[in-house]
Amino acid sequence: MELELVIVSIFVMMASFVQGALGFGFALIFTTLMMLVYPSQIVIPLALLMGLLMNGILYYTYHRSIDYLDTFILFVASIPGIWLASYYQYLFNLDALKIAIGLILMLTVVILYRKIHVIILNRLISNTVAGFFSGALTTLTSMGGPPLALFYLVSKKKKNSFKANIVFFFLMSGCVVNISYFYTGRTSVSLISDYWYLFIYVMCFTWIGIKSSQKVNQQQFEKWVMLFLLIIGLTLCFG
Repeated sequence: MELELVIVSIFVMMASFVQGALGFGFALIFTTLMMLVYPSQIVIPLALLMGLLMNGILYYTYHRSIDYLDTFILFVASIPGIWLASYYQYLFNLDALKIAIGLILMLTVVILYRKIHVIILNRLISNTVAGFFSGALTTLTSMGGPPLALFYLVSKKKKNSFKANIVFFFLMSGCVVNISYFYTGRTSVSLISDYWYLFIYVMCFTWIGIKSSQKVNQQQFEKWVMLFLLIIGLTLCFG
């Protein structure tokens, strides 16, 4: 049992550090690793609560860099993506979808790394498409972060704006989903009291991730994001 707690704590520390450094990635790392140890009925509510906590910390840190109109468009566009993915979920082969997402991630990262210029012709349409796919992929695969990360990489967003907008997007959606989970009984106060120590790790390692990110320049930050997206792509295709 003690070994299990140590392993879970390491998972939380890793995922929190990545979220603090990049502004996304916690849910993907945490849920993937934690489901090796615990059932989804525990993992998903915990991930939602921890995500809300760390996004609150990140929002406080970067709120002055948020483009509220930009993020609001993404959030509104994600709603039909969530609804359609929920309603037509049975149409999708999730294994094939994950491989397709992995290939798209790797191809896009290669394009960006080779410094091939991608032109965004219409900002509103681009925001809408990114928000829609983020909502759909969050519902289908719990991977709503990569579409937004790719969108902001292509858009050449500054480091703080990149993180601030993604964080605010998931803070808004996280509030809605957590309220829903409490209302339906899928999240309870007892869950927090049982795993209270993990929330301390979340706060500490999110802060460490934030401080680490502040020490790198824009180019280094973009390389961090591309490397993480490449790892996700490889994992989805060959994991």
